[in-house]
Amino acid sequence: MTGHTGQKTSPMKNIINILLMGACFLCSSVFATADPDSFCLRVEGKVLNAGLQGASGCTIELLCDGRSVEKLVVPNARKKFSFDLVKNRQYSLKMSQSGYIDKVVTINTELPVFFEDDYGFFFETSLLEEKHCGNFNRDVLLLPVARISWDMKRHCFYYDKEYSENIKKEMLTKR
Repeated sequence: MTGHTGQKTSPMKNIINILLMGACFLCSSVFATADPDSFCLRVEGKVLNAGLQGASGCTIELLCDGRSVEKLVVPNARKKFSFDLVKNRQYSLKMSQSGYIDKVVTINTELPVFFEDDYGFFFETSLLEEKHCGNFNRDVLLLPVARISWDMKRHCFYYDKEYSENIKKEMLTKR
């Protein structure tokens, strides 16, 4: 065999060259699909009553811009869940377990252009048992219980405590 210079090349060398080119192509394809600049927030959490009272575990569903992206089951309170979120999206974490009221947390990853770091946010929560929700305002139970978004003053992702306190008050208000 002759190469592009007219010199003879061995079949083994050609195979090695082809394999190397294939490996380079594969690596460039893998790394091109994952934009390292798009990751901005790792959300981690625990559901403190996951798997209690015979439940098979707590289902955690990640929704992005209203569409389901990922779903996993946390079998017990010792297990954490974790999701890597990308910039400038609207996410929801829906936590559900048989015998409990679903809980939704909204997360807005919109960042100012000049913030390019990666951030983390950890939280723990418990689900409300359905049998204890008889006196609650059922309409409010459908709303997110928490909001997480970028806080310009603190320069970090922040849990909106005032929003959550208002939701708790509304839940107890009979209509």
